[in-house]
Amino acid sequence: MTIFQTGIRGLGGLLLLAAGAALVLLAGALLLAFGVLVLVALGGLYLTSPEESRTLVKAVPRKISEWMREMRAMVEYAGNVLLTALGKRPPQAAEATEAAEAAKAAPEASSAESTDSEGSAPREVLPEAPETRSRESDPR
Repeated sequence: MTIFQTGIRGLGGLLLLAAGAALVLLAGALLLAFGVLVLVALGGLYLTSPEESRTLVKAVPRKISEWMREMRAMVEYAGNVLLTALGKRPPQAAEATEAAEAAKAAPEASSAESTDSEGSAPREVLPEAPETRSRESDPR
């Protein structure tokens, strides 16, 4: 390998390093700019209506945790559907897993439900999709 070829490789490496550093700096600058915009918006909201902004700040963690629970339920449901579709888990195992999770979540509800349904005919248990709210139906 000649000195010329080594120099070209070294120059290419330096250019790639410079491009990577520029992308990292751009991402940091965008993150900082959005952070400043959010702080300015929250400051303006606080100046115009302090009580509403306090209730908003108090409600944000609750809304985020609700969103995370809904997302987790949707991902678990999609995973169960995918495993069943791929044949990794038979449908009966998926129903048994969901029934066990439901029993853990609400033991008193499941016992009351079992006493009510003992006299009735057995019915097929179908997994239901988790509830999601659309933005159009959510009044603000």
